[in-house]
Amino acid sequence: MVLTSLRRTAGPFVALMLVIAGTSLPARAQPSPGQGVPPDRQRAIAQALATLPAEADALDAWLQVEALTEPDWSYTFVQGTQANSSMPSAPRLIAELDAVATLARARSRTSLAAGLHRWQAQLDALTASRLPGRAEPAWLMTHPRHVPRIAGLSGLGWCRVPDWVEAWTPAGVARLAWHPGMNTDRLMAALPAASTRYLDRAHVVTPLGEILPLGVAAWNHESLPLAPGSRVVFLLPVETPSAAWLDSAMPRFLSTRLPGDDCVTFPLGSAAAHD
Repeated sequence: MVLTSLRRTAGPFVALMLVIAGTSLPARAQPSPGQGVPPDRQRAIAQALATLPAEADALDAWLQVEALTEPDWSYTFVQGTQANSSMPSAPRLIAELDAVATLARARSRTSLAAGLHRWQAQLDALTASRLPGRAEPAWLMTHPRHVPRIAGLSGLGWCRVPDWVEAWTPAGVARLAWHPGMNTDRLMAALPAASTRYLDRAHVVTPLGEILPLGVAAWNHESLPLAPGSRVVFLLPVETPSAAWLDSAMPRFLSTRLPGDDCVTFPLGSAAAHD
């Protein structure tokens, strides 16, 4: 197996060269996540993961997966067993959005209120979570201190590379087609001018869960490349405690969502044992 040989014989240096060179692991003729992993392989993967000992780590789990199918390594993810209490929750976000929308209506800013209700509807659809950060084996092998034990994980999986990027503006949530060379300038050019008028700042949430600040006004203009599945969250044009909290909390929440729509997930740890 590719991962087995890398972990046993290549050592950190060769794994690092793999990452630097951008070499991808050889792909097999397996269905993409969008077509679905065949049911028999799903059962085999679930059974293999359920047999892992408690002291196993995420790399051990990926070895079991790689023996049966070839994930899209660039959009892999892991899920934790416990919610991070420091991360904002969807109910709290929805409540704060309601507070800002109520104030917007009171100030006759009906379009902003409608846009924030669209944010609430989108949040309702984002139910599956993941741990932000890189989870692919090549990266984990070069960062052994960041390899999580499966005792702290509830699942792992991967998504088909999405074909979109999202813009969270005061007018709502717009999903735009991704294309090579996509960046924040091109995203903003594709949006209605009114949706970003008078805005100064935004945050880019990458598919890895990174949060990058972005200037979007003439005086602080920046341009960042956008990978498929990126989300650009614009700071709200309202000066209230709820809006200030949302400006920070919304990107952090989105960093914990899955990096695509078309994903497969397999249980780990006690979840796998009782699946």
